[in-house]
Amino acid sequence: AGLFGWSQGTVRDIGTVGGTVAAQSHAGGLIGRARGTVTNAYATGAVTTIGHYAGGLFGSNASGTISNAFATGTVTAGGGHAGGLIGRDDGGTISSAFATGTVTAGGSAVGGLIGFTTQGIINNVYATGAVISNGTYGVGGLIGHSLESRFIGQAYATGVVIGGSGTGGLIGSSVASAILDAYWDTDTSGIATGFFGTGMTTAQMTTSLPGGFDSSVWGGGGGLYPYLKRFFPDGVQAVSGTVYQDAGTTVAA
Repeated sequence: AGLFGWSQGTVRDIGTVGGTVAAQSHAGGLIGRARGTVTNAYATGAVTTIGHYAGGLFGSNASGTISNAFATGTVTAGGGHAGGLIGRDDGGTISSAFATGTVTAGGSAVGGLIGFTTQGIINNVYATGAVISNGTYGVGGLIGHSLESRFIGQAYATGVVIGGSGTGGLIGSSVASAILDAYWDTDTSGIATGFFGTGMTTAQMTTSLPGGFDSSVWGGGGGLYPYLKRFFPDGVQAVSGTVYQDAGTTVAA
């Protein structure tokens, strides 16, 4: 892991910048395996594993409370249970968190924020990275696979999603989860319809806050996707232009 292989207790006000974390399994940009309370934490480096349980911040989280956390690095896993923030989450409470890195995996349960999750609460979160998997089920822009009384609310995803069966713009597959005020971008994800969450166009998501989003927690509108005010107290600014490749000779797709 970036700093800790195993953490149990309270971790706060900490982060890692750059670099690459590589492990056989349970690879995280900050913590390999977490259990306890983690708040005000981040990681920006890449994470890679030849096995399962890879996340931009944690490889896995067991019944922990995570708040005010983000990860921006790419995540690559040979197996499954891979996410932009957490590879596998068992019964944790996650709030005020986001991930922006691309997640690529060879197995199932792969998501832009969390690969696999069960029980507990996920609230006020988003993911914007691409999600690409060869897995047979559970590939989602936000969460790969969710089950057993998991509540998901005030959440969204915008990244392109590429996978096999059980692929969704927001959640790939879900069993007995409650999903409220959760959305995905139908334009950028490449997925027009789905069973979990509500699909919205880019224009709809950037014109005003989606239904159910608390304006004291979220900012947005005016051409901006929703953002968490806690991380951007002075607001954010939209930029526009053209992206090129090949030293500026070819317009990027």
